[in-house]
This record gives sequence, structure tokens and C-alpha cells, in this order.
Amino acid sequence: KSALLDHVKNEFNDSSDSDIPRHAWVVDLKNFEDSIEEGFVGAELWIRIREAFNDAGLLKPKRTTKDPVQIQGHVKDAMEGNPNLRVLMMFDESDYFLLADSKSNFQTVNALRGLMTSTDGRFKAIFAGLHNVQRYQSLPNQPLAHFGDPINIGPLEPNAAKMLIRQPLATLGYDISDEQVLRIFAYTNYHPRLIQEFCYGLIETLN
Repeated sequence: KSALLDHVKNEFNDSSDSDIPRHAWVVDLKNFEDSIEEGFVGAELWIRIREAFNDAGLLKPKRTTKDPVQIQGHVKDAMEGNPNLRVLMMFDESDYFLLADSKSNFQTVNALRGLMTSTDGRFKAIFAGLHNVQRYQSLPNQPLAHFGDPINIGPLEPNAAKMLIRQPLATLGYDISDEQVLRIFAYTNYHPRLIQEFCYGLIETLN
């Protein structure tokens, strides 16, 4: 999941069209737990967004306010100031954050949804986490339905995982036994990114 978010960030930021500036960030919400416990769930998230916009030079002059409403206004102004600007904010490990925000009737998520709507989707937010994130989709009157359909990221099916190992190795002239394939699965648990990393290391060693 986290590797996929990093891949999306790199793909989104890799824009050859200078007329359409694109910025993407992955914000890890796992280390927000202390702030969430103290009731600062929304403030901490908006401060991270402010820092990202400041670092990218999107807020001129740089802003230092910690007030969520003011930060929302600055972000909206930055988006309106450049109608070609595209921004993607991806929040990883968001299970605990969504649980805390649900207790305030999703105040922060609703604010993000409002920002997405007011910018015609040029500002987008993605929440990623464990299976607990999906369960909010079934709750009545919750704003996550407006963020799009949830996508479940899981391990590969066995045949697809075998092909991911065998085909590249065969192209390089290597043969691998069923026993060795199962051994790789024991280390990687059928996850494609881990399989790729393992086989990359295997090829480096063989070469």
C-alpha cells in the first residue's frame, strides 16, 4: 500500500508539461496519534498541508498560521491563482485519523471535500489504510462517498505471482523450480512489490 502511494506520487510529479504544474505528497498519519488523542486531529493535518504548499512555493508569502480555516483559505487562494495547478494529497495509515474525525462528524474530511469541490477536482485527497478505512463507506451521511469508490489493495493470485517470478527470470535465461518459487512466496507473501525486490536481489546475486 505504502509503496503504491509512493509510486503514484512519483508518477504524478513526473510532468513534462510545464504549463500544468503538478504536485503530490504522501502524508503518514500514523505519527499523528498523540495529537489525535489531544483533540488536534484536524489542525495537525492542515499544518502538514500548509508545510507541503510552503515547501513547493505555492504559498507566497509563506504562511505560518496554525488555524485550519485560514490554511484552507490560503490553499484555495493558491489553487484559484493558478487554474492549471493540480495537487494530490495522499494520507497513509489513516485508520486512526478517520476514527477520530468521525467523532466530530468528519469535520476535517468534509473540509477536504469542500476544497475538492471548489477546485473542480484539481485538489484531490486520498485516504489509505487497513480494512478499517473501507468500513466507513457503509456508514450513512458520511463524506467519503464523494471521494470515489474504495480500492482494495491485496496480494497477487498464486498464478499471477508465479508469472511475475518466472517470466522475467526466463527472459534472462534462468529457470526456477516450484520449490524455489514457494520459498520466495514465504518471504514475500505474494505481494508484487516484495516479489520484485526479492527477485531483483536474486538477479544481482546470480549476476
